[in-house]
Amino acid sequence: MFIRFRNATLGTRILHPLLCILFSRNKKLPPLNSPPGMRYLVNGPPKSGTHLAKKILGLTGLQQHPFTLAAYHADQAIHTWDARQEKLLGPMIEIGMQPKPIHDLLLRQSLRSIPPANVFNGHCTHTPALVQLLKEEQIRVVSVIRDPRDIVVSLAEYLKKHNHPSYQNLSWNKCLRQAILGYSAVHVTKVAALEERNWGQVWEAFLPWVEEKQVLTLRFEDLIGPEGGGSGKVQLENLEAILAFLDKEALPASEIQKKIFGGTRTFNVGDIGRWKEKFTKDNKALFKQVIGNLLVKLDYEADDDW
Repeated sequence: MFIRFRNATLGTRILHPLLCILFSRNKKLPPLNSPPGMRYLVNGPPKSGTHLAKKILGLTGLQQHPFTLAAYHADQAIHTWDARQEKLLGPMIEIGMQPKPIHDLLLRQSLRSIPPANVFNGHCTHTPALVQLLKEEQIRVVSVIRDPRDIVVSLAEYLKKHNHPSYQNLSWNKCLRQAILGYSAVHVTKVAALEERNWGQVWEAFLPWVEEKQVLTLRFEDLIGPEGGGSGKVQLENLEAILAFLDKEALPASEIQKKIFGGTRTFNVGDIGRWKEKFTKDNKALFKQVIGNLLVKLDYEADDDW
């Protein structure tokens, strides 16, 4: 149930590679169509709240597209990364949290099949090459962060609920411990990750998105509102920031606020601070060992004594 083939990948999987083969003798690539217009990527670690943020952008009038820019897209490409094909299919672009390589032109082909005024999700760490590609493809980025402790709780619950092979027949504590140590792929893997990262390394590689001037960074805790233990006032302020970022006519932020909570595909409980109920003393010690002082960097704690 974890393998999903998106309509957005059909051009990549069938048409463009076949054309490339036809033109391969001359080492000339068939021209890609121009980017179709402005689109929006909601990007964050898994279980950080990307589906909630995507829903909010959809409430502003954008269409919600099913495509997800993540590592498994490199596995689904009809031509997986091959350095020998770089001249034909373009240089390597890293995608995903456990990054995988994909040819530049194959990624562009998939992205250009997403119509304008659409919003889609992604789970990608930061690289200058990916930033530049998205800019050239007229894709603006909304970055979502969440308390990493709540992320691992939500991830463990999600993977156990959906019978991920690594989480079957495990006690809750063992599931949580495994989620803290890292997460394995939930899709069939054809392409090896360029680097196997623990959560500390994933976050270090993701955080440069927050520093990008053209990226809007949102916190899950600021979006969730009173229904999830947050603030209605802060939620409204963030909705107004989203509307300013989009620079488009939409419903007033107060009307969007009434329609937010619940109903997203992988949205679980959504409460803030659920880790306090789920973490044991040993879980805390392990998490600190893996994550370092990240919580301080992200302003979730004043120091490491939590």
